[in-house]
Amino acid sequence: MVSLALLHYYQVINIPSLEALYEREWDQIDEETGAPIVLARLQSVGIYGNPNDLARILVVGILLSLYFLGDHRLGLLRPLWLLPIALFGQGLHLTHSRGGLLSLLGGIAALFYSRYGRTKTLILGAMVIPFFLVVSGGRQTNFTMSEGTGQERVKLWNEGFVLMQSSPVFGIGMDQYGEKVGLAAHNSFVHCFVELGCIGGTFFFAMFYLPLRALGFGSRAQAPGLDPEFLRLRPYVLSLVVATIVGMLSSTRSYSHITYQIVGMCTVYFRILSDQGHTVLPRFNLNLIRRIACPSALTLMAFYVYVRLAARY
Repeated sequence: MVSLALLHYYQVINIPSLEALYEREWDQIDEETGAPIVLARLQSVGIYGNPNDLARILVVGILLSLYFLGDHRLGLLRPLWLLPIALFGQGLHLTHSRGGLLSLLGGIAALFYSRYGRTKTLILGAMVIPFFLVVSGGRQTNFTMSEGTGQERVKLWNEGFVLMQSSPVFGIGMDQYGEKVGLAAHNSFVHCFVELGCIGGTFFFAMFYLPLRALGFGSRAQAPGLDPEFLRLRPYVLSLVVATIVGMLSSTRSYSHITYQIVGMCTVYFRILSDQGHTVLPRFNLNLIRRIACPSALTLMAFYVYVRLAARY
């Protein structure tokens, strides 16, 4: 998919449906002409017919390729997995997706932390993050929220919280955010809390909070009797969850296929662990509700406080 998109992007082949998205950057001016710079953002077709959606699946591809790159059973074939990493990395760069880059950095940070611990992660991060920022550059590394598209998104969140006041329990209804505000929230969690209310938003929050807790704590511990390869997979599952969460903080993908593929993968992983007697899937009861209600409420409150402080009118 990304190979065809790149070949069309570089005009090696011509597939009209793979045409890049040309987006005018009003905050970036061409010094020679004085006109806003126009970026050609790589995209594909179908559910990936958007630079941000393509970026999300490319991040998944990079993290999965890192898993196979570390598979000692492949022997001399392991370095071949550098090829898809380079391919997906170039595709991610050409999407010019800030959320995609942050998603990748979040996933790699989670992977390093789970495998090497906090100290080594900080050292590796100090070396890796500047490299990513230098290589990416331009739109993809402009993370300011005080102006431009960043400030526009903060205002979208604020308008959503205003709407939520009219129906805080069950929300304003699915797909109503865009109808009432004009655009989606560009934050999947805010979007769900507004559209689905505190109840629906808490369920959406729990889909990621519960696996994050289970994968994050004791992820480097040994599990007697468990297939070592299955244990090696755990940090990569964690990295995919974290990457998905980070990506959704700047995009509305509440009902996207990719989002639920990651949730489904976690479900399968924990189900296998449960069948082997290493962990137990949580039962839906009052105890579970208490475990997710408090952090969900704190997350909603944190978003609200941030928006009230950051929105500029």
